[in-house]
Amino acid sequence: DKKALYYDVERGEAIVKDHGRLIAGLWESGGKIELDPRGTPRLILPFSSSNSHAYVDTLKSVMGVSAVRAEGASILVEGNFAVAKACDSAYEYLKEKKEDALLFKKAFKGDERAIRRITYANSNSKSQVMLLKKWNISEADLNNEVI
Repeated sequence: DKKALYYDVERGEAIVKDHGRLIAGLWESGGKIELDPRGTPRLILPFSSSNSHAYVDTLKSVMGVSAVRAEGASILVEGNFAVAKACDSAYEYLKEKKEDALLFKKAFKGDERAIRRITYANSNSKSQVMLLKKWNISEADLNNEVI
């Protein structure tokens, strides 16, 4: 039975059976991807627990990344590689946020249209107008041509 899988295994303070499902559940319940002021992607997952550091350590270990941390009532996954890993692991479990994950996965692979949509969505209204003029495209065209 599955209980045998946990015998003689070194484990931390928190056990996460399926990190992809955990990330997807948190993402669907109020999580979001945004860019920080330097343009680095961040996945912000709502998570409030007295032992959130244990969950962060476990996520770091199973995802093989170091850019995961607890901040306030959230878990932050930061940087291209870490956010890409989180998107990949959560993708099959996402429903409402599936398009967001797909958009970022495409952007990480260098898809220019996906990068434009992300840049546009994370800009203020004045910058958005300048970007549309620079790209010579309407907002509707920008939203319809990516996926």
